[in-house]
Amino acid sequence: MINNLTNQNKINSSIASKSPCISYYNMRKSARIMRDITLCYFPIYNLNTVDFFQYYAILGFIEALIYQADFEVETEQHQQIPLQKSSCWSAKQSIILQLVKELNLEHWSIKYYVNKLAELCDLETKLVTTKIFTHADISQINELRSSDYRLLHSLLIQSLGKDYDKAIFDVMWPIEIVTEIYDDIYSYNSDVVAGDFNTYDLFVKLYGQEAPKFLEAEMDRYEKMFYDIVAQLPTYSQQLFHSIWDQMQQIYPRPKIPQPIYIHRQK
Repeated sequence: MINNLTNQNKINSSIASKSPCISYYNMRKSARIMRDITLCYFPIYNLNTVDFFQYYAILGFIEALIYQADFEVETEQHQQIPLQKSSCWSAKQSIILQLVKELNLEHWSIKYYVNKLAELCDLETKLVTTKIFTHADISQINELRSSDYRLLHSLLIQSLGKDYDKAIFDVMWPIEIVTEIYDDIYSYNSDVVAGDFNTYDLFVKLYGQEAPKFLEAEMDRYEKMFYDIVAQLPTYSQQLFHSIWDQMQQIYPRPKIPQPIYIHRQK
């Protein structure tokens, strides 16, 4: 039985809120993002870890659903099943939008970031199935891959009854992108061996032995973007977001980029 913690989270009897959609495996994978939201986004809104359980159901469910979609498309890729445009995401997108409607949390930003996740799915499918791509394609997918952070951020502020503040989203954006790049570097070796999608591997396919240099430049670009945006904020906000950056750096220390490997060349 669902224990509602706020009147806003009362759930009616429609299908989306009661359908089994996710696995334990993908709930476990989503824990990483739940940690980041709690430690790095809650402070922006004067929330603490005690507040986590009030918002966990909606945030945790949707993040696990996103991982579920990712798992399904990777399964199709490994089985070499022809992928239809947005097929991996369309069903999950419908569930999310229906659930948001049930919970009276609808907002243009939520639909916008849901659609960005659909773009991610389409671009990933393209990059998996073609040998022709550009540096711009890699940058675009790095930016799209952090759309789940922005979707959860939008859900959080709607749950709090707060207005969408573009300035806050803008300053968090480069942090989110760098976090995803770091995560792909951490998992690079295992992803290549398993044949899983990895953006550093795309740099390797595009630039060969020069890939680390280009990836370093990409990380530097987003880090500079963060500092440039923060420098334009009031002093109090600068202190807040610098502390959030420091928190994220503790969670995700900047990794040393491993040497390129070429297992995929032999397939």
